[in-house]
Amino acid sequence: RVHDRFGGWATESNIYWRASLFAEVQHGAEDVGIRYGNRRLFWTRLRFADSARTVLVATAHLTHQREAQEARTGRSPRVRQTRRIIGALGRLGRAREPIFFMGDMNDPVHPAHLLHAAGYSSCFGALGLQPPATFKCYPTADVRPGLPPVSQCIDWLFANRHARAIAAAVPAFYFKDAAPSDHWPVQAVYEISS
Repeated sequence: RVHDRFGGWATESNIYWRASLFAEVQHGAEDVGIRYGNRRLFWTRLRFADSARTVLVATAHLTHQREAQEARTGRSPRVRQTRRIIGALGRLGRAREPIFFMGDMNDPVHPAHLLHAAGYSSCFGALGLQPPATFKCYPTADVRPGLPPVSQCIDWLFANRHARAIAAAVPAFYFKDAAPSDHWPVQAVYEISS
C-alpha cells in the first residue's frame, strides 16, 4: 500500500497491490474540491513486475448526498468534483496507459455519466450488466425502523479503453450476521493487453 505522511492515506483512502505483481513508481493526492477532512483523489502509478508497463490506479470518496449545502441549494457538489477528477486523470495518465478509477461516489447517476462521457466505462457498463446496489448493507447499516430504506449503486469501478473488463460482481459477505461495512464491495477482473 501507499505509505505517505499525508494523513488522508491513513484515514480516508489507500491503494493496495500485490508486491509480487507490481512495484510502486509514484503516488499523490490531488485536491479535487471534496470539502471533508483529508479526502482527495488518491492515486498511484504501478509497474508490472515483469515489464516496464505501468497502470494508474486512483480512488476518491465524494461528498455525501445529505450534505447540508446540497439540501439547501439542490446542487450536487459531486458534479464539480467528478469533472475535476476527470481533469486530474487526464493530466496524470500517460499515453496508452490503463487507468483505473474507483471509489464511493455517493451518487448513482452523475459521476457514472460524466466519466462515461470522458471515456471511462464502469465495469458493469462495459459488460452490459445492470449495476447491483452497493449501499446500504442491511443490517450493518443500522437503519432504524420507520426510516426510509435506501438501495442504490454508489460505489463504482471505472477504466479507460486500455483495460477490458471480463467479469464484475458485488459480492455479499456476512460474518456472524453482519456485513464488514455498510457498503458492499465492487469486484472486477480486467484484461490488459501487452
